[in-house]
Amino acid sequence: MITYQIDKPANIITEKDFLVIESLLRELAPDHKRTIKDIRRAMVGYEKQPMTYMVIARDGEKIVGIGTQLFIQNWFGVHSFLHDMVVEKKYRGKEYGIFAKISELFSENDKKMGSQFCDLTCGIGRVAAHKAYKKHGFEKRDSLVLRRKVK
Repeated sequence: MITYQIDKPANIITEKDFLVIESLLRELAPDHKRTIKDIRRAMVGYEKQPMTYMVIARDGEKIVGIGTQLFIQNWFGVHSFLHDMVVEKKYRGKEYGIFAKISELFSENDKKMGSQFCDLTCGIGRVAAHKAYKKHGFEKRDSLVLRRKVK
């Protein structure tokens, strides 16, 4: 049975989860090398960001899906951003509905936090993910996402 938690990352992630998270993130971005040390650093960073939440899907004790939601307040209101949403490959699909439940929990959290918009980015080649996001209310924006590497 799949169970779900949404909370501050430090309240639902333990040190023993780091290896599984590293593996899940590798599924999301195979070329991006993350280490356990990087994940530990991220957890410390999340603690410094009071408006950061995480959803964890577990099959027993094992994490099989994750997602991170960050809220910001700007001149136009409260907005949320979803990051690093991934479900373990063998748990993907309608049989489990993990992505749908993670998306639902984030949507409920948006309402609770008074968010006006929820944004995310998704790799161009992740066509199945694009379909899933659209199915759950996300629309393609007329926008250009740019990134600058900080050295």
